[in-house]
Amino acid sequence: MKEPVLHDLLRCPESHERLLPVTGKWVQRLNKQIAAGELQTQKGEHVTSPVDDGLITADDRYLYPVRNGLVNMFIADRIVLKK
Repeated sequence: MKEPVLHDLLRCPESHERLLPVTGKWVQRLNKQIAAGELQTQKGEHVTSPVDDGLITADDRYLYPVRNGLVNMFIADRIVLKK
């Protein structure tokens, strides 16, 4: 039996849907958008710190950022990708 990977266990705290890991290309694109000041958190603050990785909702609307190896699962801090 295969051991579950952490992202297989984590769910969106709001919708409880499965979260998917982002690819390296996603991270590069997100960090360009962050540097350009184009992304905001759920609470409406501009995202200023680049992400190392992330977990995205299945509908590609929200990203829970990973920085320094820790995923931030607070709804208010998630990054809004689509409105």
